[in-house]
Amino acid sequence: AFNQNDVFRAAFGVEGDINANWSWLVDTSASYTDLRAGARDVVLDRYPRAISGLGGSDCLPATGTPGMGECYYYNPFMSAALPDAATRQTNLSQTGLANDPGMLEWLVPLRTDVFEGELFTIDARVMGEFGELPGGPIGLAFGAAYREEEVGRDADAMVNAGEMATLGVFNDFRGKQQVDSLYFELALPVHEDVNIQFAGRQEEYDIGFSEFSPKIAALWNVNDRLTLRASWGTSFKGPSISHVAAETIFTGMGPPTTTVAGTTYGMGPGTGFIYISRPNTNLLPQTSDNISFGADFIVN
Repeated sequence: AFNQNDVFRAAFGVEGDINANWSWLVDTSASYTDLRAGARDVVLDRYPRAISGLGGSDCLPATGTPGMGECYYYNPFMSAALPDAATRQTNLSQTGLANDPGMLEWLVPLRTDVFEGELFTIDARVMGEFGELPGGPIGLAFGAAYREEEVGRDADAMVNAGEMATLGVFNDFRGKQQVDSLYFELALPVHEDVNIQFAGRQEEYDIGFSEFSPKIAALWNVNDRLTLRASWGTSFKGPSISHVAAETIFTGMGPPTTTVAGTTYGMGPGTGFIYISRPNTNLLPQTSDNISFGADFIVN
């Protein structure tokens, strides 16, 4: 088996000053990921031929002689790896107990699945200070962002057709989503020892849902040794592209039955299960409320 992961990424940014108190910045990036995953597996339809001595890409089952000429036996046992395997039992096969390399390549080929991912982002923001509070000027940052991401899987043709013994069936899929964002952050030095921050971000997904995530944080320098801080905010995780934009098919393997705490699970003699995951554009984001408290104390 092998995994090969290639990542290409380019980023560019430009910034400038509006005046002595305000500045601007624009960032953009583009990346492409190519992951190739390979593994060897037995081709189901070829196994009966190979175990009967009629294995090999050039063997003609109708006219070939088992174990002779272009036809080879497949030895599934560890005896095929013995140092003298090729010289044993030559009356049955021209390769003895050894497996012919060409026949193995035909019977247990290397299948390769390709996973691709693309990401493009652009972020523009303005930062500055204005006004005056007891602890100093008010700080403000606000901006807009856009990101576009695409993922896809190009499974090996033998995997698409379900020809492999243990790798199951996988389909090809591709999906894309786009997200627009607006955000701000406000720093309020209400006292020389007390700082309060307000922040918020609005995300709009092209599949039809949006979410606003606010945050409030405070920092209090009680004295030279003690600092207290606290924050409250919300966050969310949106559905992935495979959840909302791509139908996937895959096969899972499991034991016929499993007993846990006196209850038996499973479907009997079979060990292969085919699953279909269908996209649902009505999925809502998972949300959370986050509260934190902390303190720093300098002992000496």
